[in-house]
Amino acid sequence: MKLLTTAVSLVARSNCAGCGSPGGVLCPRCEGALLPAPQPASVPGSAFAVAAWLYAAAARNLVLELKVGGRRAAAC
Repeated sequence: MKLLTTAVSLVARSNCAGCGSPGGVLCPRCEGALLPAPQPASVPGSAFAVAAWLYAAAARNLVLELKVGGRRAAAC
């Protein structure tokens, strides 16, 4: 999957969702700065919710790029 993301970024000339630098969806610095999510949270009406990362900084920007900006590469 990493190879596909890199190839797409070369053709699409995308910027890092975390800091805006040219390159892939996330530059190595922002990817390394992703923080693990806390323990599963209690969500009313369901058993629990699970997140890959803490919803802050680069992880938040990735979600916004996907949901608001329509940038499908942010889901990889």
